[in-house]
Amino acid sequence: MLLCLFAALPLYAQKNLLPAVRKGVAAPAGKTLTPPQMAGLGAKESVASLEFLKRLFHRQAPAAVSSAASAEKKVKTLHQQLNRMLQDKQFNKAVIENLNTLQEIRKLWIKSQAFGKNWFFKNVYKPMMTQTPFAYRNNRLVLIGSRHLLEKIEWLAQYPSQGRKNMLRMTGRHTMAALAKRLTNEKLIFLGERHFIPEIQQNVYELISQLKKLNPQRRVVVFTEFADLPYKAPPQEEELLDTYFRRVRGEQIVPLKKKMNQPINLAQYAFDLFEKLMAENIEIYPLEDRKLFLLVMMEQGDLNEVESSALAMMHRNKSWARVMESKMAEIRQTDPDALFIVYGGKGHSSWVMPYSLPKFFANERPAVVDFSFLHASPSNTLYSVWGEKEPLFRNHWRQTVYFWQGADARRLAQSAGFDYMVVLPHD
Repeated sequence: MLLCLFAALPLYAQKNLLPAVRKGVAAPAGKTLTPPQMAGLGAKESVASLEFLKRLFHRQAPAAVSSAASAEKKVKTLHQQLNRMLQDKQFNKAVIENLNTLQEIRKLWIKSQAFGKNWFFKNVYKPMMTQTPFAYRNNRLVLIGSRHLLEKIEWLAQYPSQGRKNMLRMTGRHTMAALAKRLTNEKLIFLGERHFIPEIQQNVYELISQLKKLNPQRRVVVFTEFADLPYKAPPQEEELLDTYFRRVRGEQIVPLKKKMNQPINLAQYAFDLFEKLMAENIEIYPLEDRKLFLLVMMEQGDLNEVESSALAMMHRNKSWARVMESKMAEIRQTDPDALFIVYGGKGHSSWVMPYSLPKFFANERPAVVDFSFLHASPSNTLYSVWGEKEPLFRNHWRQTVYFWQGADARRLAQSAGFDYMVVLPHD
């Protein structure tokens, strides 16, 4: 909550905000907060800060809160939370370390407007304000991700023409066939989507189907997050996320099968897509460990601030990578030239994200395909560097595939987030 309040306020207000927050979140670079410093806040300082916040929120009422009464309630809640943090000696060290982490995040986010423009950092890679060990670990990961994103954006910003001259495109009705030809010699392909868009699912099917036709002698295997591994029992009370580990042997990972009166996958997501792929004898294997997923949900608690936490995504990606590694090794014993395709959300496949799935398989030199609808997704770094007025981020009326060329094509892809980007118009 503290950083959310900071982010919602103008800079002049941030400079004068609650002294405890200033010391914990906005301390000078290189300095860390110690328990004596945290405990040394006087009553006069606290009261003065509370009065300042009241005045600030009353003044900001149209933008920040709906009424003076709710403003005062928010201020008191913030004050009470801070006091509880200071008085809890058992977790004082963790609280201090977390405040210093938030300080570093805030400095980066003030330094660059990119974090406010990038979809992932507005919705996933945001700090959690709950006072839990999960939130503290999540915030450290957000700091790593923020540094990571800023490094890529700064490199792109100084690159000649910011990479515009290195981007090529294909348009027309047969772009999936053309894209399949470009991908036909790959060993591992990641397809990242925005969920619940039928046009994307249809084109994911067309691309995989085209790849199968172009590779009749190769075994084509699809992994997906939209189906669960065998699941026996929910987590026990004594089980913890940090100690949970599941190594699944390749032979234990079985493909989806259509059964009478039973769903293909528990989520019942992209049902038509999977059904058509199976009709073409394309194998589909599950990735999601439902027990791990439930442990993550239990420990992260209610997500009032983010759509999905960065730490949850990291744990799931690590788990999926182990599943893929086991199954790929087993399949390559008999089919060394098999083509592996991973279908899931673009938050798991984007090169921009720390601990994204392609990075676990860097030696395979995988290709990342981003599927976007209407216009290019604001989740890639080009949105922050080129700006929203760039034609790339305006509505498209024709199906278009973008990709990189030149000696730096690989680095441009990894800095932007994708090797290929498919932008689909509304049917």
